[in-house]
Amino acid sequence: MEKKKIDSPLRKLINRIVLIFGARSPKHLALIFFIFGVSGSLSVVVSGQILDLIGLEFVLLNNFLYWTFRILILFVVYQIILILVSVCFGEFQHFSKYSMRLINFFKISRNNNDT
Repeated sequence: MEKKKIDSPLRKLINRIVLIFGARSPKHLALIFFIFGVSGSLSVVVSGQILDLIGLEFVLLNNFLYWTFRILILFVVYQIILILVSVCFGEFQHFSKYSMRLINFFKISRNNNDT
């Protein structure tokens, strides 16, 4: 007699997330999340170092301008670090898709603003 495998709600959720992120397995999904986490943490540290190097915190007395520049620098640094970290873990092909989607999004947004 064959046993039926009962899927728990947690397993269904994990399988759905695996599909959303285009992962090959739950282990691959964990690796993807790990790469996102490492990239995010490194980009915060590196963007802070870039701001210190430029000396923007001393130039910009306005907090709004400081945080605007920090977020812009963080955004650019994150994309670069995401690709570098994904190369280290052998996942360049997977993460290059995310970067290309983002670049294409900004191209579309820029083209819509030109009209």
